[in-house]
Amino acid sequence: MKFKPQDSTLGRRFFRLSLLVAAFLIVVISLIQVFISYQEKLHSVQETFTDIRNTEVKGISTALWNFSLPELEALTDGIANHPLITYVEIRETSQNVLYSAGREKLTQNVIEDAIPLVYESNGVKTSIGTLLMQVDRSKIWETLWDDIVEVLIFRIVTILVMIFLFVFLIDHQITRYLHYVSEILQNYDLSHLEIPLKIDKPDNNDEIDQLVHAFNDMRQRVLFANRQQNESERKFATLLGNLPGMAYRCKYDLNWTMEVVSAGCYSLTGYQPDDLIENNVISYSQIIYFEDRDMVWNSIHSQIANSQSFEISYRIVTKSGSMRWVWERGSVIYSEDHSISAIEGFISDITEKKQQERELEAIASMSYAIRSAETSKATLTIIMEQTTSLLSTDGCMIELIEPETGGSVIQVANGIYVNAVGSHIPEGKGLNTYIRETLKPYLNNDAIDDPRVYLTEIIKKSPAVCGAPLIAQDELIGFLWIGRTDEISNRVVSVLTAIADIAANAIHRIRLFQQTEKI
Repeated sequence: MKFKPQDSTLGRRFFRLSLLVAAFLIVVISLIQVFISYQEKLHSVQETFTDIRNTEVKGISTALWNFSLPELEALTDGIANHPLITYVEIRETSQNVLYSAGREKLTQNVIEDAIPLVYESNGVKTSIGTLLMQVDRSKIWETLWDDIVEVLIFRIVTILVMIFLFVFLIDHQITRYLHYVSEILQNYDLSHLEIPLKIDKPDNNDEIDQLVHAFNDMRQRVLFANRQQNESERKFATLLGNLPGMAYRCKYDLNWTMEVVSAGCYSLTGYQPDDLIENNVISYSQIIYFEDRDMVWNSIHSQIANSQSFEISYRIVTKSGSMRWVWERGSVIYSEDHSISAIEGFISDITEKKQQERELEAIASMSYAIRSAETSKATLTIIMEQTTSLLSTDGCMIELIEPETGGSVIQVANGIYVNAVGSHIPEGKGLNTYIRETLKPYLNNDAIDDPRVYLTEIIKKSPAVCGAPLIAQDELIGFLWIGRTDEISNRVVSVLTAIADIAANAIHRIRLFQQTEKI
């Protein structure tokens, strides 16, 4: 990249500082010069006073003794014409002013000298008066002004020339290269670290060259570290992407605020990883089923108090509204001050396993309860209640076919179907028509749109409807129905079919028992 001279912030700053320094030096040097010149003027005034004392006083004393006024005036005017002296007066011993010359007498801001006038005759000295001379200090400053201006201009020109030369040399040798390097670094494309930094300058191994070398060394280290990090991240992402669950890192707070979430989050919860990170859309605590939230917090808190890791199973609600069972294993990350900085772990879906366990337990419990039932009504009630509990339905009902009419009657019902008990459904009417024709389960998650609906008001309360045939000894004897406000899965259909088989056999057994008693 070719060097192009450009405006340099550092150069401008250096130039401004140089001007400030120059101004300061000019002022200081000028003040010193003025002070020296003023002192020289004061010294000149004192020398003038001394010269007059040595040369003029004797003549003035003689003229005053002889009372020769013309001579006295001539001598006085001669002194008053001196460039520095502004006022002269001669006084008698009685302090009467005999003669004065120059401007008016000053009382302040003045330098003056009073010389006694003494006449000596035959070795006898007689005091006959006083010679008073004044110098106006302002006049001294007036005489200094021209010198001050001359000195000031000379100093300014001299220092400015030196500064411009110095700044030029600094810019030519240092600041332009610094500006050039700064511009390259600011515009350096970090995605192309393989391109070294070069400047159009002979390599003299000076500080600028060392700066370039240091950057290129750092660039190589960063490039190597980035390659290693990218490879590690690729392996880690591949590993997490293939795991059947969600790996995470979260804060230890009531929201379980996620900091890192793997891609498996979507398949587990229905939310994208970014939705959970820093609670952007929803916190993980809100995904946990509300009845399990306190249990999850208390259990994890209790476990990590005694160990660094924990295991727990609980329920979550996905974005679609369905409920899932999950198993979580995690460990605590401690900071340097031994406080909990984060929790890292893995969450997997165990819904199917939990459902299978519940189904087996429920079916076994249902079989035992049915065997203990003594009446058909009790049997139907047990089947209904167990089905409701096992499948978490909003309503359940058992509909049995009347052999005499071919129609069917709802024998027992609960939940949203409770008002349907005793309702008669003619043959060829209602949703059971599909089951009669196919002997297969019926499933519709929007059953209200099915034209075969007979009990419309009931179906409106639970759009998702599933029914299974009750078949005993190859004969269709009725139907087992469940309803939900949320979607019914195929897994539920399979479980309902299994319950229907057990229920049909139990109903058939009760009927046979009742027929035997009549005989």
